[in-house]
Order: sequence, then C-alpha cells, then structure tokens
Amino acid sequence: MATKKSGDWQGVLEEWFTKLPSLPKGGKDFLVMIAPWGALIGGILAVLGGISVFGLSAVLSPFMMMGGYGGHSFLTGIILVIAGVLMLMAFPGLKAKKMKGWNLYFWSVLVWVVSSLLDFSIVSAIIWGAVELYLLYQIKPSYK
Repeated sequence: MATKKSGDWQGVLEEWFTKLPSLPKGGKDFLVMIAPWGALIGGILAVLGGISVFGLSAVLSPFMMMGGYGGHSFLTGIILVIAGVLMLMAFPGLKAKKMKGWNLYFWSVLVWVVSSLLDFSIVSAIIWGAVELYLLYQIKPSYK
C-alpha cells in the first residue's frame, strides 16, 4: 500500500478506492488482459484527436476568436496529445505487468479528468474518473 505523504495522489486515491467492493478475480484478470490494448487504442485515438483539434482550430480560428474560444481548443489539443502519449508509453509496461505501466496509465486518467474539467464537463469528469480509477485500483495488485 502507498505511504501517506502530503501530495501523494496515488496514496489518497488508493485509500478511497480500496474501501469499495472488490471485483471478482475473473473480472480483474480480464481487465489486466485488456488494459494494454485499451491503452494502445486509446493512446492512438487521443494523439490523432489532438492533432485533429490543432488542424480544425487552425482552419476555424478566425470564427473561434470571434466567439471567444480561440485558446481553449489549443489547450484541449495539447491535453489530448499528452494523455495519448502517456497511454502509448504505458502500453509496454501494462503488457509486461510492470508498475511503471500502471503509473503511466494512472497519470493519463488524471490528465483526461483535468481535460474534462477544463471543458466544464464536471459531472462526466467525476463519474468517468471515478469509474476509471476504481477499475485501475482493482487491478493494481497485478502489477509489480
């Protein structure tokens, strides 16, 4: 279990999520099996989506500036690329069941939550983030 230090996000979240009911062993094993592929597919889609946001915002920037949305799309593109790169970096570690892969995927989830909060999707950020973190903490013991 993680040590309790101030600013230790993983320790605080682990304390919250390990108190919840546990998934059956078969469910955990299934999640461990598909996690690397989810990270790979999600990472590719996020990087491509971020690049697309950059392209669309370049084309639509005059109209977006008139509406006051210019910098927001650029920030969204950056966050998408960062989350995608973290997921892609997590793939080999998740596949090898290394804690480094789990940690990278954990940070990609936090980046996605921040992205949703910046888009003012507070309810979806809370619900999606809670579900994703619950599942992550369910499979954490499988990674060394």
